[in-house]
Amino acid sequence: MPIPVLILGLVALSLMLLDLQGGVTGYLRQAGMTVGGPMQSWANSALGVIPTLPDQRVNTEELQRDLTISQQREVELQLQVDQLREQLDRRAVDPAGTELETISAAVVAAGPLLSRTTVTVAAGRNDGVDLDTAVLAGNALVGRVSEVGRTSSTVQLLTDPDSGVGVRLQGSRELALAVGGTDQQVLDLQLFDPLVDVELGQRVITVGSPDGRPFPAGLVVGDVTQINGVVGAPDRAVVIEPKTDLSALDEVLLVLPEGDGAREIRQQP
Repeated sequence: MPIPVLILGLVALSLMLLDLQGGVTGYLRQAGMTVGGPMQSWANSALGVIPTLPDQRVNTEELQRDLTISQQREVELQLQVDQLREQLDRRAVDPAGTELETISAAVVAAGPLLSRTTVTVAAGRNDGVDLDTAVLAGNALVGRVSEVGRTSSTVQLLTDPDSGVGVRLQGSRELALAVGGTDQQVLDLQLFDPLVDVELGQRVITVGSPDGRPFPAGLVVGDVTQINGVVGAPDRAVVIEPKTDLSALDEVLLVLPEGDGAREIRQQP
């Protein structure tokens, strides 16, 4: 048997014997109550009653249940936020704050050899779509309607070499023309004033066509990503990357024409 255990046993037996005789252990017990009583009262008031193990287990289970409920609520709130963001992305708004009337359409085909110049969408004349109207992804311009059938339409993308959009540099009044680039992935910015200072990352937005057709004003086209040459040089080239990846379109918004004529078109069988 270990020595400490033996010592403790001897001490216990000694105290028991002394207790039978009275006097010493009573004095020790009284002294302990005198010294320890106030300390115990202070501990109870400051720390409270120490919970038993079953109480701790119940509290842990309640905390775990509350945590699970909070996590589920967080997932639900995040889902609502994502849905609201998606709805906002689908609402194209012009600078005046007027919501454009649009119709959503799935992209069902691309141009020849998977070119980035045209796509076919599943909406046409029966849906109120008309020629020379803007096509968007969120509030960013992707092209215009170039052909319209009864149930489908062809969209000429901004990257088509034959495409041209009047634009301006955001934060300035400088006008330019955004045309399709030769690699059908980016746009070339043709400045009307060769002395205009252009910065990398500068946003390019539409100027707006007369009566907003085909292009309403204030739609995002893209950002300046490359500048070759110096200010004033005849060979200076400014490149714009479209805001939307035109090679990965799966759904677009077609801006519907305004006025009574548009309503009559949409009412046709």
